[in-house]
Amino acid sequence: MIRIHVAQINPTIGDLEGNLARILEEGAKAHAHGADLAVFPELCLTGYYPGDLLDEPVFLSRTAGALDRLRQATLQAPGMHWVVGAPTPRVGAGKRLENTLLVMCDGEIRLRYAKQLLPTYGIFDERRHFEPGPDVARILRVKGVRVWGFCCAKTPGTTRTKPTRSILGSGWPRHRRILSSESTRALRTWASAPCAMPCFPKAATATGCPCCT
Repeated sequence: MIRIHVAQINPTIGDLEGNLARILEEGAKAHAHGADLAVFPELCLTGYYPGDLLDEPVFLSRTAGALDRLRQATLQAPGMHWVVGAPTPRVGAGKRLENTLLVMCDGEIRLRYAKQLLPTYGIFDERRHFEPGPDVARILRVKGVRVWGFCCAKTPGTTRTKPTRSILGSGWPRHRRILSSESTRALRTWASAPCAMPCFPKAATATGCPCCT
């Protein structure tokens, strides 16, 4: 069993210093309450969605610096895993950035996952700046529990990956909705054994854990 802290903060777009301060404050609370995982919203460091700021080299440099400061700050919460989101550089053909979920612990990056399903409808235009990540699972073991990292809409119902005992994700700040029936059925099937609470910041509701209720 692992303890998960859902850090439902409300980042401000472009406010790297303010967002970093919010993350560190919430992380300190999570550690004080004995959390094994502190899960933050998608792109929590820059705010969602940075838009034209992602075209600015100075902004990207400051983002990288803030991310490194966050990595170092995890040393102040020994043993706790910080699940955060930030744009990170990539090499190769295509866009030069990825929308990345990172899991940090004790000053190290333990898991890195690039968002695969990039929305390009309505107010969303993520393909403008980000390259989709590879269709692979990123799994981390925390206190003996296998944890699958994903970002936003990549739910268990959309992959053929071997089931894990716990699922963590990064969603939109302050956005709450109940999981679709398809995703809920997948969660119930995949989490048939007693699990740590699957953590979906964008799906947190008063009904609690969707796979255990």
